[in-house]
Amino acid sequence: LSRCAMVKYEGRYSAGWDTHSDNAFQSYHFMDLFDHLEVLMQTLSTETGLSGSPLIDEITVVVFSEMGRSPLLNSFDGKDHFTTTSAMIMGSGVRGDTMIGETDEYGVGEPVDLESGLTNSSGVALDARHLGATLLALGDAPRPEEMDSYEPISAALD
Repeated sequence: LSRCAMVKYEGRYSAGWDTHSDNAFQSYHFMDLFDHLEVLMQTLSTETGLSGSPLIDEITVVVFSEMGRSPLLNSFDGKDHFTTTSAMIMGSGVRGDTMIGETDEYGVGEPVDLESGLTNSSGVALDARHLGATLLALGDAPRPEEMDSYEPISAALD
């Protein structure tokens, strides 16, 4: 049993995700990722957990990268590192079928209302610490003092 597990996938043909050329090849990586996630979520829905309920009621799955990719192709038809990224959260305690925020035409994140998840000019600029606060809230764990100014994204919580 584990409180947290990290899974690394090198991509198709062990090509890795950090490609700066031939961006079309990334679609194979994403197809594999989504296929594997579908199998994982189906398995969690059918396997029984410690509580006697399906594991999906006990486990939260997070797919996240420490960096994003530029919305524009470089001269090698690839995408370079970018400060805006995205995350997927699925499973226990998560409100399904919900998208939080969006980016502008340059791929920069728009301010978000944490309650609704909608972009709003008076909202906050999302930060990785908002995701951290959200995951801590899912685990019913206290936020460290240095994260006091980063509220959970309540629109993502069930």
